[in-house]
Parts: sequence; structure tokens; C-alpha cells
Amino acid sequence: MRAKGLSEKCSWALLVLGLISTCVDGQADPVKVTVFVETLCPDSMAFVSKQLGPTWESLREIMVVDFNAYGFVEETPVGEGYDFSCQHGAEECQGNMVVECARRYIDNSDTFVDFSVCLMSSSFPPGEGENCAATVGAAWSPIDACANSVEGQQLLHDSGVRQNSLDPVPDYIPWIIINDVFTQEHLDEAQTDLTGLVCRTYEGTPPPVCQL
Repeated sequence: MRAKGLSEKCSWALLVLGLISTCVDGQADPVKVTVFVETLCPDSMAFVSKQLGPTWESLREIMVVDFNAYGFVEETPVGEGYDFSCQHGAEECQGNMVVECARRYIDNSDTFVDFSVCLMSSSFPPGEGENCAATVGAAWSPIDACANSVEGQQLLHDSGVRQNSLDPVPDYIPWIIINDVFTQEHLDEAQTDLTGLVCRTYEGTPPPVCQL
């Protein structure tokens, strides 16, 4: 009886060790993809619709996306808020505020990315907020109120602070960073094969889509 009990304990220990080994060998930290866009920038729209969206759809289990909207903006403090001049006009400023307000009011980070991808994959992102909120199951009213208020201006300003604190400071949009380290090679590859870049960067066992 004692020998049998010892055998059972050894078997259980080996099982636990095997499970731990599987977890260690098979999983790793997700690949972080940080993105700064302008909502009416053709290059930003193409990147999100052709690269980020499909990659997020197939590899969300091994990646996280830090999605930001700002770009090349001139801003002037006005009272408690700001007056913005965006590269592609006032409608772009509005679209950028929609993104930043969605960041604030969509609690689930994956849902926020889904919303942003939906928005930027449309033909006119600044006008698709309500439709995209409905598509991802998010409440549109607080986002809309925010984007049309001083709060939205403050949030867009904060996004500019984040962008301008990067090293190097972006001189191109979309600006794409992998695992918090910018390289020109990553920026170039992300715009042509983001799926391959994420698959290659992930340090765990890659999902089947990476084998295709």
C-alpha cells in the first residue's frame, strides 16, 4: 500500500511538472503592437484595413494592440481645452477625438481595438463611430458626448503628449512599434506583412495560422 501511494504521488508530480513544462514551452508574453494613426490619412486607413485588422482577427490570442490617434497636429490651448489643426482637416480632428474618447469609454481593451479597426476600415472614419459602436456592442452616447466636448479635446491632447514622448518622435504616420522598441525595419514590414512580423516575434509556440 505504501509503495502504491508513493507511485501515485510520483505520477501526480510528473503530471504537474508536465503541465508546467507545457505552459512554459507553449506560451509567452503577447506581442505588443503600438500604433499611432490619423483617421483620414490614406496610409493609416490602408494599414488598418489591410494589415492590422486581418492580423488582429487571426492572431489576437498572441498580441495586444495599443491604438492611438493623433499624427501631425498643431494645437493651441483655449480655456480648459484646445483648438486643433489636423493634417487632413477638421473632420480628421473629430475622428481622432472619437478614437481617444472610445479608448476612455470602452472598458474592454479588445473591444476598443475592434471598434478602432471597424472605424479605420470604413471609407470615412470620422462618420462611422455610431455604426462601429453598434457593431462591437459598445455604447455610442458617451463616446459621442466626449468627442464633442472639452473632454475630447483634452484626451486628444494627451494622445499628442504620448506620441511626442516617443523616441524617436514619429516623422511618419502610421507609426508602428513592436514590443515598445521602434525600428525602421519593423515599420516597413508591418505595412506589408504584419501577420508574419507578429508570428516571427512571438516567443511561444505559434498558432496554426503562423504555419501557413
